[in-house]
Amino acid sequence: MKNRDPYVAWVVASVVAGALVALINIAGSALVSVVFLALAPALILSPVVAMFEGNPVVWIVTTLLGVGAAFLTTYFMFAVLFIGLGASLPTLSPGATSAPLWTLPVVAALACFIGAVPLGVLQSLALPAVRGSWAFPLAVMIGAAALSPLVLAILNAPVDRTPLLGVFGGLVYGVATATALGRAFAAGPDVS
Repeated sequence: MKNRDPYVAWVVASVVAGALVALINIAGSALVSVVFLALAPALILSPVVAMFEGNPVVWIVTTLLGVGAAFLTTYFMFAVLFIGLGASLPTLSPGATSAPLWTLPVVAALACFIGAVPLGVLQSLALPAVRGSWAFPLAVMIGAAALSPLVLAILNAPVDRTPLLGVFGGLVYGVATATALGRAFAAGPDVS
């Protein structure tokens, strides 16, 4: 096995998980999509976690718990951001009768980014190399922001429902988190 093989497997598995969630979202209900949003990366990435000296069972459990916690924090962030945007809209766009078109994707990306903190922290518990580092949770947050169009589609927002949303989000998540893993392994064990 070459040194880059686990990283390639991580990114490919992330893309597959994102595409699968997008396909399920097209075919099913919102509740089924949220369940698959948690199950797909938990199950598909679990064998790859072992390649990084992680615990696949802990990965599955922390991903399921993390997506549940991220769902709650993201929902809370949506509310906070929309209330804040509603309060500041008269200043941002005087005389406007509705929010500009850019508000929904920006609020969704920010809410998903901030809401993914518990997911990133919990997932890092399954990977000893990144445990205690903020690089991996931050990478998860970046991936969650990239998956925000998929989250909007799950919530039946008026957005495109193409599987490419899942592929793109999975690719960003995979590259960001693989980079964090690579940096952790390149730094070596902490001898402090």
